[in-house]
Amino acid sequence: MTGVSFFQSDTLEGMNYLINDQQMLTESLIEILEWEAPINFSKEDIQKSLKQFLIQYHEKFELNPTISNYAMKDIMLFSPCDICIGLSFLYYCKQPFRLDLDFEQIPISLASYIQDIYNIKDN
Repeated sequence: MTGVSFFQSDTLEGMNYLINDQQMLTESLIEILEWEAPINFSKEDIQKSLKQFLIQYHEKFELNPTISNYAMKDIMLFSPCDICIGLSFLYYCKQPFRLDLDFEQIPISLASYIQDIYNIKDN
């Protein structure tokens, strides 16, 4: 047993994502995502992106998924907000993942942020 439970809802507030009985979906998480994003995303955009990410990909989180913005992979994210929020959420939850990103398709501030946070060299 991995210790992760996910309860889906129509609203982000109604969802639960528990790791070892600790709720990961909190108002504090939203504030962290909003504050640490390298691009100024609205709180509403962050919540919408996180909700969609959870609904669409929660079954992949524990499989060390590959995340891409250009190729068919476990998790495919295309908008800057979705890429930032998806990566940040998995990082926050300490879920391992691999990146296969085309940095030419990402705003420079987000590309630099990703490369710095995830220690990516020469991309």
